[in-house]
Amino acid sequence: MEAKALVIVLGIPAAVVGEVETWVEAAFVRPVRVHAVPATEDDNRPYNQAQVAQAFQSAVGFAVRKRRAEQQPAPSSILLLYVPGGTDEPAVAPFDFFVFPAPLHALSVFENGRQLRHDRAQVEQAIAAVLDPESDTMQRFAAVQERVAAVRDAEALQLPPDNFQLDDETILAGIFRALRRGDRPWDDAIEELVIQEFGQAEFPRLRKYERRRAYQDARGLVYLRADLHAHHGANRELVDEDEIEEDGAAMLRGAFRFGCPLLPGFHHDVQLEENRPLGDLKFACGQKGTVTCGHVYINIYPNDVVRGKKLGVL
Repeated sequence: MEAKALVIVLGIPAAVVGEVETWVEAAFVRPVRVHAVPATEDDNRPYNQAQVAQAFQSAVGFAVRKRRAEQQPAPSSILLLYVPGGTDEPAVAPFDFFVFPAPLHALSVFENGRQLRHDRAQVEQAIAAVLDPESDTMQRFAAVQERVAAVRDAEALQLPPDNFQLDDETILAGIFRALRRGDRPWDDAIEELVIQEFGQAEFPRLRKYERRRAYQDARGLVYLRADLHAHHGANRELVDEDEIEEDGAAMLRGAFRFGCPLLPGFHHDVQLEENRPLGDLKFACGQKGTVTCGHVYINIYPNDVVRGKKLGVL
């Protein structure tokens, strides 16, 4: 059976939201599960914390149950449809970088003193337009899918956002957030990152004539994409039903990037050149907080879970 996509819809008021599932199913070209939670009637504050939490918990719960039953990729993709505005960041931020954002810009327009998100016909039309395979949104999503699924040495969208440092004060998460917000275009090559080439001189474990392309961050750390045969272990084990929100969200951050599934066990081998010890360098681990490593390399997963020998928790 084909895995279902997951489409989360936020920002549609209660009087209209009951029909959203039907409209999404009609517009989407693949099997889909829809989670639509009613927003407030107030156009100045359409989102409240309880409604966003409900959408987040139900979406995470569905994804976790499907993963347990079917294994990755389940869901096949995750899209977040929402009405953009000045107060949307608290509603979108909990979904981090594991959804592909699809803003319904047309519905934020005011007409006769109200946003068009209150109009049934306008909502149906906006959903159909954004989910049309030929729309700009879905074309961008297809391009992102290709990048996230790519089996190549270096792909910026696959890097761990909380650990890759662009400079002393900036991490990659800031760029990812700008992509999610629409402040940077999706076809942005992320000019701040430059792919470099490395060989046995830099990494003695490489074969004599082997060359590897990778990104190197401001600390000199090289993020080598792990070989396919080294994709060991799940990105995040699911252990406790009582902690499904925290645990499931961590799993989704490790299994999806901008709504697209990553290969199971995908990670980067991170080390300094010439097998220098990692020493006092600090890493932001998604499970343990700030850690150090007394070894020459560590594994960092897309959700910034850090694994390796001689880890110390600060």
